[in-house]
Amino acid sequence: MASADELLRAGAGLPLPTVHILCADLEGPYVGYLTCRASAAGRDTASAVGLLGRLPAVVAATHLVIVWEYASLHAALEPSGVRAPTGLVVVEASMTDHAVRWQPFRVASGLAEWGSVGRFPEAPLPLPVEDLLSTWRRGIDDDVAATAEMLEQAGYFVRWAARS
Repeated sequence: MASADELLRAGAGLPLPTVHILCADLEGPYVGYLTCRASAAGRDTASAVGLLGRLPAVVAATHLVIVWEYASLHAALEPSGVRAPTGLVVVEASMTDHAVRWQPFRVASGLAEWGSVGRFPEAPLPLPVEDLLSTWRRGIDDDVAATAEMLEQAGYFVRWAARS
């Protein structure tokens, strides 16, 4: 039986990169979220993550919150076998800037032990995440429903927030 740490490093129970979409001009600014499709290591992962910027661009989102587990995305983007630290990365992005929150963790006896949170304004981001932000910030004039359908057919998960 694999240890919990090995399972976490293999991606078991870890969230795929996810983008939470917000529009400040709406009464309820949370629009919904988009979760990345499964991908093969290397260029396919880079492409899959970069495409996460398309739906927020079409929706004309004003802010994004992007979440991923550092070690699993690092391994998928750079499958060199070098072990990266485990931790959740949360990027809070506006149209002009971003800040990274880093929440390290390790697994001991099957339980996550969380380290101290750090916040880093304008911290460097993986290139596919930079591509995601660039796509979103440029904006795309396209049909929202058609874009969401295209992404879902490609394996992405789209969840819209309930509206009253």
